[in-house]
Amino acid sequence: QSGMYFIVEGENTEVMGKALDILKDEGIGTDRTVGNGFFEWEKSEIQLDLPESEYATNLSLFLPDSKEELKKMIPEADKNIAYSFQKRGGWITDAGLNTYRKNSIYMFDEGSVFKTDDIDNYQVKGRIVDLKPNLDYEHLNKKAHPVWRNGKAIFIPVKI
Repeated sequence: QSGMYFIVEGENTEVMGKALDILKDEGIGTDRTVGNGFFEWEKSEIQLDLPESEYATNLSLFLPDSKEELKKMIPEADKNIAYSFQKRGGWITDAGLNTYRKNSIYMFDEGSVFKTDDIDNYQVKGRIVDLKPNLDYEHLNKKAHPVWRNGKAIFIPVKI
């Protein structure tokens, strides 16, 4: 009885509905290869009454764009900043490569609190990285391809 939620803004709701219809039958996530990841979906609208604040929280795992960005978001001696990390990696799911691990990376947990001076309502921050391991793909008779991990997160202001 758990759920997955996401926010879509724009005029592509028809395309989004078609994409979700395909994904619900194909499954999402690593465990789809063993019959998991199926879901049903429904559309609803929400209104967010967001406060004005110089602090924001991330709604998903977050990987900063750069060290410079991170230094601005976590200034020293600011006691309102709060965060934790988790290591993300796992197994490659492609046939023939599923016995190999992806490279790992540490990401900020959902619900961390950062300082930000450039947020009005919400903002997307972060980057996507390639966790492809350094393998001898030619020896494995496989084509090397990226193994993406999404570290972009929606940030919303929070009152401290």
